[in-house]
Order: sequence, then structure tokens, then C-alpha cells
Amino acid sequence: MIAIAYEQANLYTKAHLLMNKFHFNREVEKLLAEQKAKRIRKKLKKKEIKDHPFKYLLCIDFEATCFDMQRHRQRNLQEIIEFPAVLLNLETGLIESEFHKYVKPVEISELSDYCKNLTNIEQTTVDSAKPFQEVLADFDKWLKLTIKEKDLILPKSKKSNLDGNCCMCTWTNWDF
Repeated sequence: MIAIAYEQANLYTKAHLLMNKFHFNREVEKLLAEQKAKRIRKKLKKKEIKDHPFKYLLCIDFEATCFDMQRHRQRNLQEIIEFPAVLLNLETGLIESEFHKYVKPVEISELSDYCKNLTNIEQTTVDSAKPFQEVLADFDKWLKLTIKEKDLILPKSKKSNLDGNCCMCTWTNWDF
């Protein structure tokens, strides 16, 4: 009887942890971003960061389908399944705007176990997501609105300010 109760409690705990895994990961990411912002502000005060014309960074960090290299013959075929972007104010170190959408994969619609473990993205999440073309259109709307609201100038987009005040960057080389 005690063993059954223990097993049920253990299963409940695992289910609860799985349900909160996504939220926990996002909270950890926010805490890490806040810590990183504090370090950036310190470096800015110490003038350790090289002078540049940018007030903002527009940071993108895609997640894509992926496969265990040993098991899948189509491992080179990857599709974006998460499309996040943030606007980081370099003067304050704070994130001033966010875009985040999941993308429904088309070529290979089922996520590998390897991919789910690596990205913490569940199959049900991408199944209910929009296709890439729609997410890209949503990003375009967000970007245009953000450019207008924050008076952003991307490099070489205006003759009066060729350097701009905003630069796009990615988390890794893979993202572009």
C-alpha cells in the first residue's frame, strides 16, 4: 500500500515537473538575462565595451528541428520551430520589446526525441503553431511597429544616419 502511494506521488511529481518545465526554463532564462544585463551595465560604466553608434541590439535566437546524428538520414534537413527576438537597450541593459512564436515544421512534422530533449519544445506546441510564412509575416509586423515606436534606424537604411542606432545580431552563427 505504501509502495503504491509512493509510486503515485512520484508520478504526480514527475507530471507536475514536466508541466512546469517550460515555465521554469523561461524563468531561468529571464534571471540569466537580468544577470547578463547587470554585467553589461557594469562594463558600460567602466567603458570596457568599445564605442559604437548603437543604442539597441535586435537579437534573434532560432530553434530548429534536429536529429541524432547517428540515427537520421535527413539530419541536414532542418526547419525553424521557434522564432524569438528581443530588442535590447544597450544603455540600460533591459529588454524593451519581445517577439516569440513557435513554427509548425512541414518537411518532417514529427520532432525527434533528441530535438525535444535539446530544445524543450513539445510536439503539441509545434502542431498547434502557424507555418513559417505566417510567423515571418507576424515578425515583420512586430519589427515595423517596434522600429516606429522606438525610432530605430537600421544601418544603411537612412542617408542621414548610415550607421543607424540599432544592429541585428544572433545567438550563434547557425541562426543566419
